[in-house]
Amino acid sequence: MYFTYLLRCKDDSLYCGYTNDIVHRMELHKAGKGAKYVRAKGFHKLEFYIVSNTKSDAMKFEVYIKKLSKLEKEKLVRGECNSLDRLGIYYQLVLSTRI
Repeated sequence: MYFTYLLRCKDDSLYCGYTNDIVHRMELHKAGKGAKYVRAKGFHKLEFYIVSNTKSDAMKFEVYIKKLSKLEKEKLVRGECNSLDRLGIYYQLVLSTRI
């Protein structure tokens, strides 16, 4: 299983990444040991993650989400994920989780 995630930083910006271990990755971000962007901006909370069957699918979601505007990313945070359906990839979206 692979995960594409969107997290909110302390400055209200949104960061997207992918991993094969969502719990471990969030621990790294919280500890300031994850991505350089999140280290600089500070971890606030995980907004959602997408469960994918393959690494390739997770990476496609990541690339797609990173290209979205902040407004479009905020729509995803609210569960408005119609734009993800356009990719034609099976996924499961998990909103506002506490990991």
